[in-house]
Amino acid sequence: TGVLAAAAAGNAEVNLERCLVANNGVGVQANAGQTVRLSDTMVTGNATGLQGPGTVASFGNNQVAGNASNGVTPTSVAQQ
Repeated sequence: TGVLAAAAAGNAEVNLERCLVANNGVGVQANAGQTVRLSDTMVTGNATGLQGPGTVASFGNNQVAGNASNGVTPTSVAQQ
């Protein structure tokens, strides 16, 4: 996994901005109860681009393409 939000106890939150996540089994994964937020990030060349079951959120300015499977559709977050 390229980026994994996981916590033994409590909640993990990972924020990615202007990143490249490439050439992994899973590009971005949020475990149950955890959150990953993406902004201006490219996820490409992975077996699975985005994976839950936690929250993968997007500010709508990302590129998720070129993966064997792009995976889950991210939750939209409004830019402020």
